[in-house]
Amino acid sequence: MLRFTDSLTGDKTEFSPRDPGKVSVYWCGPTVYDAPHLGHARSTLAFDILVRYLRWSGWEVCAVSNITDIDDKIIARAAEAETTEPELSAHFERVFIDEMDRLNIAHPDMRPRATEYVEAMVAVVADLVSGVRYDAVRGWGARRDGEPIARTSAPPLDEAMVGLSGLPPRHLGWGQYRSLGAAALDLCAVADGRLDGYVDCSVDAHGVWDYLGALLVCSEAGVEVVDAFGRELCVLDPEVRRTPVAGAGPALAEALIEARRTF
Repeated sequence: MLRFTDSLTGDKTEFSPRDPGKVSVYWCGPTVYDAPHLGHARSTLAFDILVRYLRWSGWEVCAVSNITDIDDKIIARAAEAETTEPELSAHFERVFIDEMDRLNIAHPDMRPRATEYVEAMVAVVADLVSGVRYDAVRGWGARRDGEPIARTSAPPLDEAMVGLSGLPPRHLGWGQYRSLGAAALDLCAVADGRLDGYVDCSVDAHGVWDYLGALLVCSEAGVEVVDAFGRELCVLDPEVRRTPVAGAGPALAEALIEARRTF
């Protein structure tokens, strides 16, 4: 039996994964402005032991640890060294990985860098500042600014208000459309009733970070979200792109999917 301390209650709780047989482990990696110290080794080794134990126990594990490759310390250190921030961070990232290799610490399955997600982070901050916040817990519903949201019905396509990412080559039969420009917020707008559907008119333009949080909000609010071409939306590969389509009800979702597959 594997038990973890619940940081909310302080109790030791038996581990039960969200998805049977699968475990996702994330830990904060280094800020690469200098060579690693003993504290970096300690925390990295602790998660290495956990991941090895989970795999030894038969779980399918996805291990992710980030690299913070831009922050005030990196900017200041690069100025002192008369080099650029990317050059400095790339150098100390290599030093960190080499030192962890010396300790025989296994590499994580994915090592995302902060600079790869700056636009997404800015979007999150802008949404928080706007005062409109969505949250959802699997099996416990979705909320907008703390108030429950759910879709129990949807209009037919010719009466629907549809959000678009990009522009289609022709009118797809909607009643009205809006082109607002942010996939996650557009999907959440379907969940709270401001839109009835959403269509990505671009060709595989969205990575998982563009829609995954909104996917949970929609799922808990009763909104169907799928890839236009039948592929899995919840993927681990950061290089994969998808074409999400959403409808407030099954009939509307199917009509939008059918329309999107025509171009």
